[in-house]
Amino acid sequence: MGGTPMAKTASSSSASGSKPKTSAASSGPTSASSQAASNGSHASLQTYREIFIARSDGIGYTTQQLNDASRSAQPVGDALDDSHEFVRSWTVKLGKAIKYNLGSAAAGADPNNYLVRFPQGYSLHVRPGKTKDRDGPLVFGHPLGPLAAFRSPAELALHILWLMSDSKERADCSCRLCVRMVSEAAAASAASVAAAAPVSVKASPRAPTVTPVPVPVIPAASPAVPTTATAAPPPMVSPAIAATAAQPNILAVPVGGSSGLFRPWELVWYQHFIQASRGTWRLGIVLQVFPSNDGQAYPPSTMPGPAGSVRVAPLGITGLHPPELTLDTSALRPFLSFSVPAMRDGFQGVTYDQIDWQALAWEAQQYHHQQQQQQVPQPPQPGRLDTTALALEASKSAANQINACFSVFNPKPKASAAQCMYGGVFLGAEQILLGDAIRVDVKDVMAGSGDESNSNVFIMRVNLIMTDNGDLRFFGDTYRLSVTAPGEQPPPQAVASTPAGEVFAEELAQRNNGAVPDAPTWYWQLRETNSSRNELEVHGRFYASSRLAANLQNAEFLQRVAQQQSTQFVGADDSSIMASALNRRPTVAGFIYQGQRANRAATIGQAMSVQLPPVNGVQEEY
Repeated sequence: MGGTPMAKTASSSSASGSKPKTSAASSGPTSASSQAASNGSHASLQTYREIFIARSDGIGYTTQQLNDASRSAQPVGDALDDSHEFVRSWTVKLGKAIKYNLGSAAAGADPNNYLVRFPQGYSLHVRPGKTKDRDGPLVFGHPLGPLAAFRSPAELALHILWLMSDSKERADCSCRLCVRMVSEAAAASAASVAAAAPVSVKASPRAPTVTPVPVPVIPAASPAVPTTATAAPPPMVSPAIAATAAQPNILAVPVGGSSGLFRPWELVWYQHFIQASRGTWRLGIVLQVFPSNDGQAYPPSTMPGPAGSVRVAPLGITGLHPPELTLDTSALRPFLSFSVPAMRDGFQGVTYDQIDWQALAWEAQQYHHQQQQQQVPQPPQPGRLDTTALALEASKSAANQINACFSVFNPKPKASAAQCMYGGVFLGAEQILLGDAIRVDVKDVMAGSGDESNSNVFIMRVNLIMTDNGDLRFFGDTYRLSVTAPGEQPPPQAVASTPAGEVFAEELAQRNNGAVPDAPTWYWQLRETNSSRNELEVHGRFYASSRLAANLQNAEFLQRVAQQQSTQFVGADDSSIMASALNRRPTVAGFIYQGQRANRAATIGQAMSVQLPPVNGVQEEY
C-alpha cells in the first residue's frame, strides 16, 4: 500500500488521468469540525486526519449525463459539495472503513480519526425518494458508465482500497461495479472472437462534398532515381522482444493495416456547416464509424475514407458542448492534415487541464447576462468573456493536449518486469495497431544511400508495441516507396519482401494502375529489418496516398498518379507527396509533452461530455 505522509497539494492528484507515482497519502492533523462529523452528526466535534487518494479512474459525469442515461422517473440533483451533511457522513464512514481494512483499528494501534474524500471524478448526487427521509445519496463516476453508482460508503470503500493499492488490474478490485465491468468485458471479448470471421463490406457510391480545404503547398516533383536496397543493422533487443516482433499477434478485430482514414476514438477535424454551402473546421472525437452496405464499390480516389458516415462528439467545455454530429466521411479530415491555430493570449504555454474552464464559462455567462441588463461596468478582457470564443479556445487546447498524450491497450505477456507489450496504442490523435503502417524518422543514414535528406520519411510496418520503463517504442521493418526506370520491373528481392497489409497493397495498386504502357513501376523497398523507433521519432499513421489525396481534395496528386508521373519531391527524396503533406505529431504547434495516460477516456478528460462507446477488440487497463 502507498501511504507515505505528504502535504496535500493539487499536483498530487491524478485528475488528468496520468499514472500516479504515489497511490495514497495522508495529510497532517487538521481541525475538521466544520467539515466532517462522525456519522454526519454536528454534535460531536473531532479532529481528523485526511487520507488523500492520489489515483483515480473517475470519469466526472455531468448531472445531465446521469439523468440522460437514467431509467428512473426521478432525476438526480446536482453534485453536493463538501459541506453537505451527506458528503460529510460519507467521508467519515470511508475513513473508518479504510482504517479498519488497513489493520490499524486494533486497540491502541492508531488513535487518530480519518476522513476520505471522494477520488477525482467521483461525486455524490441525491435521487429523491417518496419522502424526504428516503432521499437516496449515490456516488457516480465509475468507468462502467453513468448508470453505475455506489450505494453506500461500504461499497465505495472496496474500490478506494484498490485505488490505494499498487495493482492496475481491475480484476483485483472486489467492488461490485468492477466485478461487473470485468465480467462484461470478458463476455464482450468472447463475443468479438466468435464474430471475428471476415465480412465483405462494399463501399457506397457517395460523391464527396466539395468544400474549400486548406491543403499544404506541394513542391513540384521530378523523376525518381532508382536506388539499391541497403538494410541498416538492427538495434539490440532482447530475445523475447525479437521473437514477438518476428511473429506478431495481429488482432482479428479491429485489423491492423486497414486503409480506412478514420477509426473510433480518434481526434479529427470535422466540418461545421454554417450554411448549406459554407462551413468552418472544428475538432471532435470519433465515437462510431458506420459503414454502408449498398452493394456497390467505389475506388478510394473518388470515395475518401471508409464508406458510410461517422458519429463525432465536439471538443470543448462541459456544459457548452454542441450536440453530437453524424457526418459523411468527406466532411472529416485526419487531425494531422491541418495545424491547430495558435491559442489566444492568456491560454498559451499551458495545457487544457491547467485552465479552469468552468470558472471562465461562468464568468462569460455572467457577463452576457449583464450585457442583457445593460449593467456592464467595463469592456471585457479579449477572448475571456465571450462564450463562443472561449469554447473554440477550449477545443484547440484539448486537441493539443490529446495530441501530446498516449495510452496503450490490449496488454500481452510481459517480456520483463520493465518491458510491457501491447496490441495497440492511441498515439495522440490516432489509433495504431499491430500490422499498421506508420511514418517514422530516417536514422542511421549511410553515406550515398539516398536517405540523407532531413525531410525524408520511412514507413514502418508495426510488429511490436512496447513500453520500456514507461517509454513508448515501436518495432518493425521499415520501407520507402521507390520506382523503377520506365518499362522495368522491381528487383526480385523487393517483391519477396513486400510488406503484408491492406494499406501497403492499396498504395501500390493505385500507383501501378496500368493506365500508361511501359510506365515506371512502384514498389516497397526494404530499408531496415527489425528496426525500432521511440515515441518522438514517429510522425503518425501512414494513409494510402490516393485515399488521403481524395479526402484532402489534392487534385495534383491524383492527376500524377493517373498519368503515371512521379509523385516524389525534388532531390532524390523518396517520401511521397501525400506522406509529407501530413504534420509530424511531435512538431505540431502547441505541443507540450504529457506522456502516458491511464486510458483514452482519461486522455480526453473533461473536454468531451459524452461517454466513449465500447470498441470491439480494444481492451484498456485502468
